[in-house]
Amino acid sequence: MTARTRTAAPLLVALSWAGARLLLPPDAHNTHTLMYPLVEAAGAYNTLEPFHPLYHPVVALVRRLWEACGGAGPALPALQAVSLLAGMANLALIHRVVLRAGGSAAAAFGAAALAAVTQNLWSWSLMTTSYTLSTACALAAVHRLLSRERLDARDAAWAGAWTALATGFDTAAGLVALPALYELRARGAKGASAAFGGGLVAVLAAAYAVFFHRLQLLGWPFPPTLAGLAASLPRDIVPLWKSGDPFGQFAAFWRSDAPADFPWLAAPALLALSWRATSARAWGERALWRLAAGLWAAVTAFFFLNDPQNRFVYAGGLLLPAVLATAAPRHWPGAVVLLFCFNLFRPPLYAPDSNPGLAEADWLAGRLAPGDLLVALSEPDWALSYGLMGRVGVVVLAGPGGGTARFRQSVMDEARAEEAADRALCNGAKVVFAPDALYRSTERDKTELDARARRLVERWSRRYAAGPAWVSPRDQHYMPLAPKPGACARP
Repeated sequence: MTARTRTAAPLLVALSWAGARLLLPPDAHNTHTLMYPLVEAAGAYNTLEPFHPLYHPVVALVRRLWEACGGAGPALPALQAVSLLAGMANLALIHRVVLRAGGSAAAAFGAAALAAVTQNLWSWSLMTTSYTLSTACALAAVHRLLSRERLDARDAAWAGAWTALATGFDTAAGLVALPALYELRARGAKGASAAFGGGLVAVLAAAYAVFFHRLQLLGWPFPPTLAGLAASLPRDIVPLWKSGDPFGQFAAFWRSDAPADFPWLAAPALLALSWRATSARAWGERALWRLAAGLWAAVTAFFFLNDPQNRFVYAGGLLLPAVLATAAPRHWPGAVVLLFCFNLFRPPLYAPDSNPGLAEADWLAGRLAPGDLLVALSEPDWALSYGLMGRVGVVVLAGPGGGTARFRQSVMDEARAEEAADRALCNGAKVVFAPDALYRSTERDKTELDARARRLVERWSRRYAAGPAWVSPRDQHYMPLAPKPGACARP
């Protein structure tokens, strides 16, 4: 295989897969995947941020680029593009890993094809999460470990740096270090373990420096944050020992995302059969097998004991397509067809919940322009606020249900809100009042908010020429306001 072909083949696989991924119906966002862009845009702190210290800076950078390029509203398409590009990188790296391990071009293509039809990679490639970024970095570390049979300290340091980047996007990816260190020792690379550790620690320290800098910008106090994180560790680590129910733990693990791609119970048999096929082959295929088996064992054990429902558990099978295609180069087409059919007739891996806030924002943005104004009785929920950001001006009335100004909203008392509405109307913009208090996340102020809404509707019906009420598909009511004749006449 020529150098040009080695470069073109994985690119062709990745581009073809990306094209299919974009043409076929995408998975809808669910509340979990929306959390990261919502928290970043709100300038708030995400309790999961210590476990994904590099992802929020990426989200912030993408949002700023999106806005600099003229994008309005949520930057979700740009964030999806990042996940998709990382998914393409996953396929290209799996292809390259097999070639580095000494596999044939057909086996490399088969490994990429197998990875392409796995349901987890398919689902996460258009989700706003760090998963495909993390697995791409993990595969880059494996690729470096397979660069040559006799690794030097530089190779090991780069592998450690890529492992640290993977860990920065998802701390569970740090488990890659276990099979990596074993592999370095197995190949007797002098000083390689120390170099790997040095690269890992240096880059990981930089990742957490970014995290702490973000906390400083948010004004979040360090000691309570660290104390809360330390207090959560005994509760979150190894719940099996506390539950005393290993069978229940196994059932929860089996209902997780792992079996969606490669049935986890079959993985030991697959690895055992592939070992027989690779044990007499070149060093690269044996090294690939050791890395795949170690990663599967480490990730499976960690999540089985720690969090059997964690969606990142699929990373344990990251190298299984490469092992299968390498050990059985003539049988991977059948495996691709079987896996494709298995996933074709499954329900969606992650049941989408059409977010009502984003749907409401889209409905409003179809009726209002960026210069128009929405006056909200109470602070809209984060998804709605995020959906309106950059598309519609939002004023939140101070008082019960109001409060912090996030997502570039303005918090005003009633007098200032009326002044803002008057200016907007006299400048030819639309102004809509949202008397419903359904945006709030709690019911604690229901009585007071309802009484306030009735009073404002009555008052503004006298002050403005109120048009016919708008009722959204989600039964939200809006009161369009217009200036009364002569109200905008200049003295």
